[in-house]
Amino acid sequence: LVFTVGFFATHSVASGWVGQQASVARSQASALYLFAYYLGSSIGGTAGGVAFESGGWTGTGLYVLALLAVALVAALGMPRKIHSS
Repeated sequence: LVFTVGFFATHSVASGWVGQQASVARSQASALYLFAYYLGSSIGGTAGGVAFESGGWTGTGLYVLALLAVALVAALGMPRKIHSS
């Protein structure tokens, strides 16, 4: 439940940030984000089912931890956009 709520909350924030971060082609950036979101959700959801089938709740927990690690690495690798006043 916590992971699911966090996932959708993060999606809402990330979806809003896409337009702010893109300096040009904002519509295309938003479309690319949504494409990646749905592709990742399809693959990730299927892989989560496989993790549960092969490892039960322990396998699912380890899968969620692996996803969180990937998200952390991705977040740390994102360039920072500096806003000047």
